[in-house]
Amino acid sequence: MQQNSTEKIFYKIGVILFAGGLFFFIGQISGLINVTSLFPPCFFHAFTGYYCPGCGCTRAVKCLFSGDIINSFLNNPTILYFAIMYTIFMGSHTIEMVCKKGKRAASSNPLTKIHGIRFRPIYVYIGLAIILIQCAIKDYILATH
Repeated sequence: MQQNSTEKIFYKIGVILFAGGLFFFIGQISGLINVTSLFPPCFFHAFTGYYCPGCGCTRAVKCLFSGDIINSFLNNPTILYFAIMYTIFMGSHTIEMVCKKGKRAASSNPLTKIHGIRFRPIYVYIGLAIILIQCAIKDYILATH
């Protein structure tokens, strides 16, 4: 794996997140865990009446775990964005690791040239922009109705 230390750290964190996500996913679909009951109500919304940038994240995760992608996006599009980026990052790095293991045996294999997606700050900036835009839209709708 020709990853720099940032990608290695993110990959290890991603494996841990996958295990935790799998635990919550199985708990959610089996009815043993109710994801929305694990977190307290939003204090910002309770005190101001406006939505905070994170409002809807828990509902978005629950919808995503239930396979309801549209409502996940409507509750908080940031969750879907980061889920897609997570899948691309983890998938590309896993493919890179698997293909690089057999590199010596099959150096002519074109799959050995696959590289995992590299971390770029722009990915974080896009996520932050999505957070701010969705919050502004929700608060504008709330204030005008």
